[in-house]
Amino acid sequence: LPISLECPWQNSSAPECSEHRGFMVHGLWPQNNSGPFLQDCITNPPPASGTAPVADIMPQDIIEHEWEKHGTCTGLSSDQYFALIRKVFDSIKIPGQFASPSQSFTTRPAALKDAFEKSNPSLADQDMAIQLASGKYLSALKICLTKGDNPTPVACASNVGDVHGGTFIVPPILQ
Repeated sequence: LPISLECPWQNSSAPECSEHRGFMVHGLWPQNNSGPFLQDCITNPPPASGTAPVADIMPQDIIEHEWEKHGTCTGLSSDQYFALIRKVFDSIKIPGQFASPSQSFTTRPAALKDAFEKSNPSLADQDMAIQLASGKYLSALKICLTKGDNPTPVACASNVGDVHGGTFIVPPILQ
């Protein structure tokens, strides 16, 4: 189950990326160890309910979409799905230098992972995957987790892409 902390600083016109509020949750996606993310598991999914726990950490524009596309594949009700997203998000400490930067800076993917490992002792390099947009902005940090009520970090499957080299820009968070 990767949870994707997305679009924190990406220069994007996507509605969920427009506010530059720092790390936000894009989704929690079930995945087979050897296959792609599961999606569209229910033809006519029930509408999302119980979204209040994620209102401050997940862009409103994508909540219903994420429930329909991936949440319905978890075997959870929407209330349980959104409560689990909140629980996982609250268990991850965003390193200080990335939480709310007031000035722009450049860093490497390895430095981001190292900062997350130091702030979250249960995380290891292989439990995270970094994706960059346009080669210069962080697009996503995916943290891979075990399935269940108390997910713990686990090595990401080989098909969860990861960037290892280069640098990316962290612009300041818009207040």
